[in-house]
Amino acid sequence: SCSHDRRESLLTNETLYGKGHSIFYPASQSRKPAILNFLMEEEIARLLVQRELQHSESEKFILGSCLSGSEILLKVMLELDKDLPIGGLKDEEGVTPLMR
Repeated sequence: SCSHDRRESLLTNETLYGKGHSIFYPASQSRKPAILNFLMEEEIARLLVQRELQHSESEKFILGSCLSGSEILLKVMLELDKDLPIGGLKDEEGVTPLMR
């Protein structure tokens, strides 16, 4: 099995995910709730979600997360920031998460 440090390194590797990003960024862009729900089981999940919410590209993260339909992730995001700008975000087709 993977050591704790190695596992954490895989989840937070900026070389893989981009500066300031964790595995949550590409996972949110996949819009697959099963992947996001699985990642939410990680010990450091809440910290990584917080980091993504504070990132300059947080809108893309929030939009992808909303469109995925991962209720576990959305619940944590709202606990971390009750004023998330969910209503104003639009995907490539101009559709908001609330419309879906």
